[in-house]
Amino acid sequence: MSNPVQSATGYFTPSDGFRHAVGLDGGCAVRETFYSPSVGQENDLLAVYSTAIGISGFFTDDDGRQHLIVADANGYLSEIHWKPGDIRWYELPIGPFSGVVSISAFCAPDSNYRIVIVATDDGNITEIFYNPSIGSHISQPPLTQYGFVPPAFEEIAPQPATIGAPTAASLSAYAGPSTAGRTLALTGDVVKQYALSEHAGIWRSLGGGAWQQLPDSAIGGWGDPLVADPANSSHVVLGNQAGAWETVDGGDNWQPVVTGQAVAAVCFETDGSLIMAAGANVSRRDRTTGEVSTVLTTGDQNTAVAIGGSYTYLEGAQ
Repeated sequence: MSNPVQSATGYFTPSDGFRHAVGLDGGCAVRETFYSPSVGQENDLLAVYSTAIGISGFFTDDDGRQHLIVADANGYLSEIHWKPGDIRWYELPIGPFSGVVSISAFCAPDSNYRIVIVATDDGNITEIFYNPSIGSHISQPPLTQYGFVPPAFEEIAPQPATIGAPTAASLSAYAGPSTAGRTLALTGDVVKQYALSEHAGIWRSLGGGAWQQLPDSAIGGWGDPLVADPANSSHVVLGNQAGAWETVDGGDNWQPVVTGQAVAAVCFETDGSLIMAAGANVSRRDRTTGEVSTVLTTGDQNTAVAIGGSYTYLEGAQ
């Protein structure tokens, strides 16, 4: 290369036995050198990025393609992936990252997740993981923080007026430091977990540390309850300012339980009946009949409800 190399990466392709060295030069050209003891060496110009600052590459067995992640000076990540006669490019839909210092990328052989590690000048190391079936997601919070960085306080996403108001799909375009924002609530069991995020609705665990966004879920905010049925982790209820919403298929579809009132607390009885606290009223939906009835009216705004043995516990605020 005629220009100084500012970043380089290497990997091996077992399908043909080639070693690959990819360099980013001072002129922002990305060039690949591939070689083997029996064939010798060849060189290709892959792309030119006017703002590229770092690269990292890997090979994936599931599709036989080579992948190159490119970080640019604006904090965005792009991917080039190719095999002989077929080269493609796209921008990962996560970012921008402020102050990218370095990146590293690899493929996890057990799940075929593509993993990108991003180091930034605020002391954070963040993981992005993706594959063709689940899209791109980001670790929350960052994996590691080096040194002291003051926490950043953000505005809370607005509550919807109805279930037809902003959903996870529309809020996922939030232009913040990450797509999902902070985690507001967690529920589930050892098999399946659910997380309510600040800007992108509810997410469902896939195992192995991976999470999938549920794009048609209702939106909640700080203090809104999210609870899974102890007898069936595919049955989940969310309370918010517009009412209570439930799914019985692990979050693929959501239906209203009650509407027109802010539901501040929910929990399940041992028989699967649902307890909901809205204002000064506590309601119960019978598991067998589905009938909703008021079982208690207090003088307070109820903010928490729990079941223990044969007792129901309430917490209220004037």
